[in-house]
Amino acid sequence: MPALLTREQGTSALRAMAGELDGQASSNTVNEHLRQMAATMACHAAVKANDPLTQEKMVHILNELRETSYSTVCPHGRPVMLRLSRREVEKNFQRI
Repeated sequence: MPALLTREQGTSALRAMAGELDGQASSNTVNEHLRQMAATMACHAAVKANDPLTQEKMVHILNELRETSYSTVCPHGRPVMLRLSRREVEKNFQRI
């Protein structure tokens, strides 16, 4: 289990992986199953909304993100960041 996961997160990740494996077609290769399990563990270990972070942790995450090939999506293909224009931000805060 990754060291970043708490006991509760590890249990949740393990259950999610077991559920995914149970629903997988047997035609998938071992490498595909391993890739999917790694993706699930990565998502469960990810920083979630309202998680407290130190300045150092935020800088580390952003530096790691810059070095990632597909930095805008998680391993499952879900978006992890959005690009907002200044106009969109101002509109959302009812400044325009």
